[in-house]
Amino acid sequence: MSTNYGYLYNIAGWGDPYFTVDSSGNVSVKIHGVETNPAQEIDLLAAVKAATEKKLQFPLILRFPDVLKHRLDSLNAAFANAIKYTGYTSHYQGVFPVKVNQNKHVVDDLVGFGKHYNFGLEAGSKPELLLAMNSLINGSPEAYLVCNGYKDMDYVSLALVARSINFNTIIVLELEEEVDTVVRASQALGVRPVLGIRARLLTTNPGHFGSTSGKHGKFGLLEAQIYAVAKKLKDLGMLDCLKLLHFHIGSQIPTTSIISSAVLRQPGEDGGTDGHPRHRRGARIDYDGTRSGSSDMSVAYGLEEYASAVVQAAKLVCNQKGVPHPVLCSESGRALVSHHSILIYDALVAVEEPGDSVTSDELISRLDELVGNPTTLHANIKSVVQSEDGNNNASLAHADQLNKHGIEIFKLSRRLAKQLEAAGETTYAYHANLSVFSLTPDFWGIKQLFPILPIHRLNEKPTQKGRLIDLTCDSDGKIDKFIGGAQTLPLHALEQNGGGYYIGTFLAGAYQEALGSKHNLFGGPNLVRVESAGGFGGFRVVVVGAGPTAADQLKVMHHDPDEMMQAIAKRAKEAGHWTPKEQKIVESVFCTMPYLFGEAEERHLIMSTNYGYLYNIAGWGDPYFAVNSSGNVSVKIHGVETNPAQEIDLLAAVKKAITTKNLQFPLILRFPDVLKHRLDALNVAFANAIKYTGYTSHYQGVFPVKVNQNKHVVDDLVKFGKHYSFGLEAGSKPELLLAMHSLINGSPKAYLVCNGYKDMDYVFLALVARSINFNTIIVLELEDEVDTVVRASQALGVRPVLGIRARLLTTIPGHFGSTSGKHGKFGLLEAQIYAVAEKLKELNMLDCLKLLHFHIGSQIPTTSIISNGAPMGTLDIGGGLGIDYDGTRSGSSDMSVAYGFEEYASAVVQAARLVSDQNGVAHPVLCSESGRALVSHHSILIYDALSAVEEPSDSVTSAELISRLDELVGNPTTLHANLKSAIQSKDGSNNTSLTHADQLKKHGVEIFKLSRRLAKQLEAAEETTYAYHMNLSVFSLTPDFWGIKQLFPILPIHQLNEKPTQKGRLIDLTCDSDGKVDQFIGGAQTLPLHALEQSGGGYYIGTFLAGAYQESLGSRHNLFGGPNLVRVESTYSLGGTFRVVVVGAGPMQRIS
Repeated sequence: MSTNYGYLYNIAGWGDPYFTVDSSGNVSVKIHGVETNPAQEIDLLAAVKAATEKKLQFPLILRFPDVLKHRLDSLNAAFANAIKYTGYTSHYQGVFPVKVNQNKHVVDDLVGFGKHYNFGLEAGSKPELLLAMNSLINGSPEAYLVCNGYKDMDYVSLALVARSINFNTIIVLELEEEVDTVVRASQALGVRPVLGIRARLLTTNPGHFGSTSGKHGKFGLLEAQIYAVAKKLKDLGMLDCLKLLHFHIGSQIPTTSIISSAVLRQPGEDGGTDGHPRHRRGARIDYDGTRSGSSDMSVAYGLEEYASAVVQAAKLVCNQKGVPHPVLCSESGRALVSHHSILIYDALVAVEEPGDSVTSDELISRLDELVGNPTTLHANIKSVVQSEDGNNNASLAHADQLNKHGIEIFKLSRRLAKQLEAAGETTYAYHANLSVFSLTPDFWGIKQLFPILPIHRLNEKPTQKGRLIDLTCDSDGKIDKFIGGAQTLPLHALEQNGGGYYIGTFLAGAYQEALGSKHNLFGGPNLVRVESAGGFGGFRVVVVGAGPTAADQLKVMHHDPDEMMQAIAKRAKEAGHWTPKEQKIVESVFCTMPYLFGEAEERHLIMSTNYGYLYNIAGWGDPYFAVNSSGNVSVKIHGVETNPAQEIDLLAAVKKAITTKNLQFPLILRFPDVLKHRLDALNVAFANAIKYTGYTSHYQGVFPVKVNQNKHVVDDLVKFGKHYSFGLEAGSKPELLLAMHSLINGSPKAYLVCNGYKDMDYVFLALVARSINFNTIIVLELEDEVDTVVRASQALGVRPVLGIRARLLTTIPGHFGSTSGKHGKFGLLEAQIYAVAEKLKELNMLDCLKLLHFHIGSQIPTTSIISNGAPMGTLDIGGGLGIDYDGTRSGSSDMSVAYGFEEYASAVVQAARLVSDQNGVAHPVLCSESGRALVSHHSILIYDALSAVEEPSDSVTSAELISRLDELVGNPTTLHANLKSAIQSKDGSNNTSLTHADQLKKHGVEIFKLSRRLAKQLEAAEETTYAYHMNLSVFSLTPDFWGIKQLFPILPIHQLNEKPTQKGRLIDLTCDSDGKVDQFIGGAQTLPLHALEQSGGGYYIGTFLAGAYQESLGSRHNLFGGPNLVRVESTYSLGGTFRVVVVGAGPMQRIS
């Protein structure tokens, strides 16, 4: 056995030829691949230390431009060789899709390195086109500038301007309607366009990335549509403008056979038959290093095989058709930029995790109950479908049951696999200095796995198994799945002397920066360029992008850091406690990154002309939303107390915003009266529960600002809640600054609760807040934080008020339940709480402990769960007060809760009284961190439909899907028996058991997928479905739908006195296959919508209950950004109706 433990992470597989482990046990970067001589290798740890010597905080992204150049050279060499050896008579000329990494230095490097290859760029939006034009000024004049994406007149006009100033611009038609836009713009500017057509091929690609491929993909025209476009251009005398055929097989093609199939299947008559380019995507990378091509994580080829497959297939089809060989073009993004960028972060602490309370035998028993059922359920659905009685309700019900069984088998098999992998060993939670949402959002959103490993100490055997926990106050903020399917990562014990432990996420140079969000106001990393010093070795580090500071993040959410600092200073001086040291602490937090400084450094209504019942608006909308006599959504700003004259017509508010304020879509309309009503209702519910139960203390809530950090929202809550002593909860340093500033105008009794993981700066700032008379409570999340608090308290001479966050045994089902129970991300177990109390007692600080905090889950489905909690002077029950997204009040899923404010408050008060009386202690003050329930209703996202395009029907019939299910449903029983036998044999080896568990898991997933597809067919019932192209970005505006499939109520805000006659799914503007909304409240995969008016009248759709988390989680994919923010204020008391006030302008980049 060697002392090189890199093999544990398969670095020789995914890392070849760029990454290896050197004799010191550090990861080494071979900047020129196999051509790198030993003197040119760069020790990654040395590069990190050189970066930190520049006073940079973690996390860091280290970029190696030599690796980027080598990738580009290798791709072009591969095509040159394939062209030479096959006798292909044209050439290759690639482009980089800038959506993959829009960073200026990356794009400019590729243009510079690729100039002699005539390497170009592809843009998918107006800001990306501006970016590409600017960069290509320094590129080859022959380089392609390919314009993809959905286009309005501004986009096309800008592309034609680029053409007129000698950029080699090609406008790719994605929709038939775009021809008319191009023709009008061309005539207006007098510039003749060069056009391409995007073909939607029949070839498909398996896995998640395959959703971009096949005739049901998001992009491109079918064969008949291509002919229609060609005829229209011919009639206009513009057929000669058609120069390029573009198709897209998928975002990660696993095998080269798929490439060959795609080229052979392309339409026969197109613009690419006269020597002009054919354009394709999909050269990808081997994330897991297996070269198997068996999953989204692997490809079974290299650049040479890819190029050879493309060239041979293109030559074959052209020779068969008797046409010249076209120029070959590819949009290779992921394959070019992934390797050269490495994310580095430090581990802060490693905490032992408790073992699973359910044994393997109990899991086996549960699987016993499940695996027989799919056969019966499948027989039921098969029988109903084949009966052809015209009624799909029974079929849908059976398909849904089969779907749920597939998911349950998958979950139990995964849990069992986790146990088998641990094999009785202790696992550790490594708390890392990162935000999954900001730095590796693809892991959160689509479970994209990246190679992760420590970048040093690889000559020492890692003795612990760990999962990575990020800094955010969110249960999804963890990495618990790794390359190879493992649910833990081999890691070293952290050194007691405080030496840093550095972990790297590799192959992460594609998409992550553009998709990164602002959750908890954490942002991007410091960007460092590691440049080789020439052929004799050595390197230098150059800082090319400073990570956003707390002030930067606050500005994004419309806060003014300068005004905040002045207000906090004024408050401090009035309190008589503002030393230079305290002033420096506050200023420092504003001016540094938010990351930590580690120690190392359907209820149907009677049918009428009100079609709101189709969207169950009476369920989820009550008491704030209804449909008025004009068929428009109406907002009841005071709930049931709203009189008719106070109701606000939502369409009228939208029109007022876009006409009087000249605003573009999308918009967020905020109704502060609704926000006030929610806050009032919550406090009244607790006041009534306290009164009628004889509870002897009071309720005093806080708002967790992570839920919506926008200045106007936070300030409104503080103002509206002042007489309730309503406070705020912060989970990071910038959030604490925000809360301090806002609470200057609040009640002096209001709690300022400090959650989240804490370093010395965070604790210092919290104590400064305490010293200037904020009612600050520092909640201890980790045992180690006691020492930090004590040191900070002694340094400042400020005695803290402390809370302890307890990790309870109570759990809730569903996605949001991952925050709860003893395996949750947050808090201390019972033994740890006693250890903290003992330590405080020894320090004579036990009296500082004033609050017990626990968190049951982010969306508690039923009040019975609350009663199982535990209660110090204040009991903070955390978040979890949910909302009824689907309006069923069932509590049966993440979309529903089975209670209102009154039931919630009653359950909390009664449980707290009972446990306090049983233990003979005084009734504590009750506190909750209710975020989602307060802000969701008052904020509505509005966007307009641009076009509606008929979608092709499914090429696989229900009978064929039934046949495939026939093959599958018998297998889980056999696989389960194999698994059970292997475990019970107790032969000491888990390999066989793990294999069987993995097979059973895959079968569960496959049953789920086929059942969902069958349900979609049954729902369509042979009706035509339409793709409604919308003026929005899912990634920017409703990221929770992309990330966790959170469903929101969606419906048109007008025309609801007319029956919607079409079924549609919503397609956004981004050049990404995930950019769609195809699942809706109630489990439907389409939405009832109206045909668009031919006159061009606007059709406006609203996403409701979306006021929580979406703005902070929103990303910049394709450089789309946030919406215009509009405040709709009632003027009824002044004799009017309402006024609209623009409180935040959206980035200027969206389709008009």
